[in-house]
Amino acid sequence: MLAAGPPELQAVTLQQFVPLFQMIIEQYPVDGYKKCADTIMPIVEQSLYSDVEQIRSLAVTIVAQLRTMVQETEKEQIMAITLGLAHDESPAHREVAVSLLNELAPDMGQELCEAFIVPEVKSLGMDAEVGVRVRVV
Repeated sequence: MLAAGPPELQAVTLQQFVPLFQMIIEQYPVDGYKKCADTIMPIVEQSLYSDVEQIRSLAVTIVAQLRTMVQETEKEQIMAITLGLAHDESPAHREVAVSLLNELAPDMGQELCEAFIVPEVKSLGMDAEVGVRVRVV
């Protein structure tokens, strides 16, 4: 439903997710976290695939902020979304993947970076689309 709205509404809604998530996990740490994550993560994922570049960029920023608050399950979900974007047919989605990989790398540790992030970035650095290669640089 959010994706059907105008980009301005999508942007304003996305900007509310981080403060909302913080408030809910402070007020309702057990039940609130799970319900909030189950609601917000699919919307953020959908926003990463948006046709509007501004929304995709904002969604990357939201993921970067949420990654410090989410539990391991959601971190794995974020990585799965990122890998899906990296192998998507759309160059715009692969560019989003580059941005996400850059944001995720500091939290992943050396082993995971060497096993997953570095190979993906190398692959995207040899992408057929110039925009994707430029984003890697």
